[in-house]
Amino acid sequence: MELKYRFDPERLEIRETAGDADVEFEITFLQKEPMLEKMRDVQKRFEENDVYTDVLFYMNEGREQQFKVVVRKDFYLDFILALLKHQLLTRVEWT
Repeated sequence: MELKYRFDPERLEIRETAGDADVEFEITFLQKEPMLEKMRDVQKRFEENDVYTDVLFYMNEGREQQFKVVVRKDFYLDFILALLKHQLLTRVEWT
């Protein structure tokens, strides 16, 4: 089964690139608030757990409204569901 997600393209853009061991996301916020605050809540969730390499967050230099996020494949579902929980995604479905 494949996991698909949806988001509001007027509020953010998400580009996803799969690698061998991880998935890279480039997330750009078209509306600064409250979307950036919600993303910081997602970041805090993963930074405060005991696994240091599950999800890594980087701010793109010079673009404070853009995150690069590297997600280990075994934490992909956790990350997607965290985005949904914080209303950064509008829908998640398995096809």
